[in-house]
Amino acid sequence: RHLESARASAPWYNAFLLIGADGRVLCTDRGVGGNIGVADRRYFQRAVAEGDFTVGDYVVSRVSGEPSLGMALPISTPPNAIAYGSERLSVRDMARVGALITVLGILLTVLYESAVFRWLPGLFPAVP
Repeated sequence: RHLESARASAPWYNAFLLIGADGRVLCTDRGVGGNIGVADRRYFQRAVAEGDFTVGDYVVSRVSGEPSLGMALPISTPPNAIAYGSERLSVRDMARVGALITVLGILLTVLYESAVFRWLPGLFPAVP
């Protein structure tokens, strides 16, 4: 459903895929999946290795059967993908928790740093 709406908003793309870490196509905007794999495609291999957006070679798509330029963008860790895919959590819910964890991390870092500077004053030079 999410992939279908993505394709509707960007019809110039050939297909949208959700690919597992093993390279198996989990689902597409066309409802195709199952035995289709892209683990041998360079764009997928580079996306997994680099953890960043990649563009592959001009090939015939295994999903649509049409000429295609494969692109991949790793979007999530497996636990986050499962949580989001369950449709019980929205992006807003996940962002709210992420923001809270970030604020707590900053607060704990500041408290730790100030405690270290107070308890071990001889180890650090004075900061003007």
